[in-house]
Amino acid sequence: MMELVCGISLLCKGSEEDKIQAVFKVFDENDDGFISMDEMYKFLTSVFKVVLTPAVIGAMNSMGVSVESAEDLASVTALECFKSADLNHDGRLSIDEFKTWFYGPRNDPAFMFSPVRKLLQ
Repeated sequence: MMELVCGISLLCKGSEEDKIQAVFKVFDENDDGFISMDEMYKFLTSVFKVVLTPAVIGAMNSMGVSVESAEDLASVTALECFKSADLNHDGRLSIDEFKTWFYGPRNDPAFMFSPVRKLLQ
């Protein structure tokens, strides 16, 4: 179900900001206004199941990034995301912290999310 909701939200019309707000709300499962590590992992797993094709896996492997599955990549990315974006170190991301990570520099190791950013535009 999460994969379907994520895919639909990425493909719908609207500004990038509207889409980010919609995705954030969908994956804030307990509706507390924050994304926990577990919620981020589920979010990223759903996204990577959509965008992580065999061709993408091959390209990542050729760049020295070993990727076995969407779940593995989601786990590593969620950890890196929280390391770079959880600015107040409370173990959860506010919408502003999420945006800081999402719009962060592409050379940041936490930013393995670029295929989704392209879909949002």
